[in-house]
Amino acid sequence: MGSAASALLKDVEQATPEELKAAASALTAEEHARVRAAFAHLHTSLQTDASVGPVVAAAGENEDGVDAALAAELAEQEKMFLKCLRKRAEREAKKKLEKEERKAAAKKLKDKAMEAAFDNELDDLLKMMDEGVEPECSDEHGTTLLSEACAGNAKEVAEMLIGEGCDPNSVGRYRRTPLWRAAYAGNQELIRQLLRSGGDPRECDEQGARPIDVASNAESREYLVCWDPASTDRIKEDKRKAAKNAEKEEKAKFKRQQQELVDSLEESERRMQVSKSELARARKLLVDYRQQKVSFVEQGAQEKLAELEPLIESAEVQVKLFEGSVQEWEWKASRARLKMNDLEQAKKEKEAKAAGKLRGFKVQISCASLDELESLLPRLAPTLEVDEDFAWSDIDLVKGDALIKDGAFSHLKASEFNKQFLQSYGRPSQDEVTEASQAEEGAEKEEPFPLTLNFSRGFNRTVPIKAISDVLLKDVGGLRAEDGRWPFVIDPSGRTSTFIKYSGAAVFNIVELKDMEPLRLRRAFLNSLIHGGALLVDLGSFDTKIDVVADKFNDLEKGLFAKLLDRAVLYAYLLPRRFKSLIVKEIAQDFQISAFMDEALSKFVFGFVTSFRDPDLDFAKQFYTISVKGGDEDEA
Repeated sequence: MGSAASALLKDVEQATPEELKAAASALTAEEHARVRAAFAHLHTSLQTDASVGPVVAAAGENEDGVDAALAAELAEQEKMFLKCLRKRAEREAKKKLEKEERKAAAKKLKDKAMEAAFDNELDDLLKMMDEGVEPECSDEHGTTLLSEACAGNAKEVAEMLIGEGCDPNSVGRYRRTPLWRAAYAGNQELIRQLLRSGGDPRECDEQGARPIDVASNAESREYLVCWDPASTDRIKEDKRKAAKNAEKEEKAKFKRQQQELVDSLEESERRMQVSKSELARARKLLVDYRQQKVSFVEQGAQEKLAELEPLIESAEVQVKLFEGSVQEWEWKASRARLKMNDLEQAKKEKEAKAAGKLRGFKVQISCASLDELESLLPRLAPTLEVDEDFAWSDIDLVKGDALIKDGAFSHLKASEFNKQFLQSYGRPSQDEVTEASQAEEGAEKEEPFPLTLNFSRGFNRTVPIKAISDVLLKDVGGLRAEDGRWPFVIDPSGRTSTFIKYSGAAVFNIVELKDMEPLRLRRAFLNSLIHGGALLVDLGSFDTKIDVVADKFNDLEKGLFAKLLDRAVLYAYLLPRRFKSLIVKEIAQDFQISAFMDEALSKFVFGFVTSFRDPDLDFAKQFYTISVKGGDEDEA
């Protein structure tokens, strides 16, 4: 406190009341107003000082206290941020490592299978086939297991592979067929089996040599000379006819299954209508009995009331019985409709798989050399899109897949990333190069191969942010229901999650889900089912492993997440009778079995939202993918 203020207070304390009154009476009106204003200001200042006094005192004790606390908090935030970045980098590195390990393990298993086929180790090869090795698998040169077996005189393995339907005319390294290699090895028995299964003795290798030209012994040459090529043509034709007949049988089987489901649906709907008619009759009878009861009560007819009571009880039992019957046949009709839809979807997926058209976002291939890159380029349009479907090693590329500017090309401008640049990529400096390749000469001097190429595959649907609610929740147009998979929204701007929350959907971000109590998730899940709502998981901007989400749902019930992802869930799991195990004692009063109705369940939506640009292909292809048009570019 200042010295002037101290003196003033001292003078006031020493003055008598009479002196204060005299001084006050001598003041003018203007001076009175100024004194009152000064005292009011002083009162306010004292209150403020009292509230901040401890803080000021602390600051007086340590003038740098506030700055130090702020600096400590900022340092802590920076540590958390760096920790998040480190965790993300570790996850990405771990994912990359796991992918490389899986790829290496698959290649190792395939190489072992090739060796087992060559060495005639049938039991070992059968075990590897159980582990996922396909009978028709081949190495990077196209050499198949059957070809290796023929080269190694592996009679038992070759017989098994021929029995599995492996192609006896598959072309491997140097364009050599299994028959060519069997002839070179001089195995007459294998030659006989291959010829009888359709092996063509007229097929030449890249040097123009036929199997008969390289046969290593007289018996093999004699067998090939005596073989009539017309027989090969007949066998091939028989195989084509057999394949055609198998296709016809498959179609006939599909039609039979479809007709069975149609009949089941019609029968369920017929019985449902009968049950509804009986229910309406029973309800009308019950209403009549109750009206009679009211009348008898008014009349005081006790004897008639006694006779009517059993009739009312019987009618109530009949009403409950027919209500249960109606519900049961509604379930069966709904199940039949969903099974029909699943049958159609399974057919589409089978056809897509046969054509190599798997859905996804990012397809990765590898070019081991300049020759491989040159063989790929003619298949690309000037826009760097695939012109027509083709197979690259064990990867199927489909028309419309577009090469992505990432990896070795991420530093290029969009205008520089074109077919002309790819034609010059990786060439030695003495070759003729284009201006674009000269600009990147420094980058290309380092080892350019093996080169990883990523192709973008289209989403199932692309919509503007304003339409996301109609597509994701209401399924306007019915395309998602027709597809039969749960939705997966890719929105780099991150707006979808916020937008959807305003529509009433339950949205949990991945961080919140990790720490969520199982009972809260159980309530949210059951509420979404009972009201026909949506339950969405926001994966954020991280390439989160699905195991994190799966574990939380499996904590509610073992295997629940797998059931939810399976399309069969809609007719095998999402039925009222199936929820009994999910309704635990703590929430039993809030969720009654009778409250779960098919109409609400049919509107239930379970899905994922992410702002990560390139979700994992294996994860993404399990869902109906929706891309939000514009993404974060709209806000730039």
